[in-house]
Amino acid sequence: MLLHFDRMVVKIASRLANARNGLLADRFNDFLKDYRAPVDKDIKQLGALEDMSQILYEYYNKRIIVLIDEYDTPMHSAIQHDYAERVCFILLLYINEVPYFMTGK
Repeated sequence: MLLHFDRMVVKIASRLANARNGLLADRFNDFLKDYRAPVDKDIKQLGALEDMSQILYEYYNKRIIVLIDEYDTPMHSAIQHDYAERVCFILLLYINEVPYFMTGK
């Protein structure tokens, strides 16, 4: 059974795999094949955003912008329970480490 996160990753990658451009579609088809392979799900989930961003960066030669919805359940929960600053700090650390992401620096 796929978790919500996994369903979203598969949905996004599937749309990109069905793109009319052959090279981009091939890269995302390969990504989907690897993502669906039976390995440690935590490892796959941790790398999914970075892997998809790398494919897009290499294809378009432009850094990726990641938008975070503050009303999404994890972020909303962090705001409600007063640990949003810590979550934002961790996200910024991660985003600044990934060379494919565009930051406000």
